[in-house]
Amino acid sequence: LVKRDLVEDLLVKVFVSLKRSGLINSIIKMSLTDDEVREGVVDIAADLLERDVIPFEDIFVALKDSGLAVDVIKFSLTDEETRGGVVALIRELLPHLIADGSINPKDLIATP
Repeated sequence: LVKRDLVEDLLVKVFVSLKRSGLINSIIKMSLTDDEVREGVVDIAADLLERDVIPFEDIFVALKDSGLAVDVIKFSLTDEETRGGVVALIRELLPHLIADGSINPKDLIATP
């Protein structure tokens, strides 16, 4: 539990620094729209998922706590090129998320 708290604190500090730098939109855009960079992001994310190095819940909590979550979502959905990159990223991550059990394929097609 202590290790997880340290990881979460570190993530918050990194995200706060990114927010203050003003570089986050450029980083997001490049990470999602450049095919090679996005492939690297997918590989790293899949590896972290498989090895449970940094639980994704901690990343989302740190994004929220840093105040960066709203900025990331707003930019990702309003910038047309980045929005397309988000779709591509999701398509590339889905097989990994299904393979490690994070997502049940039935949940993707279920209707309310």
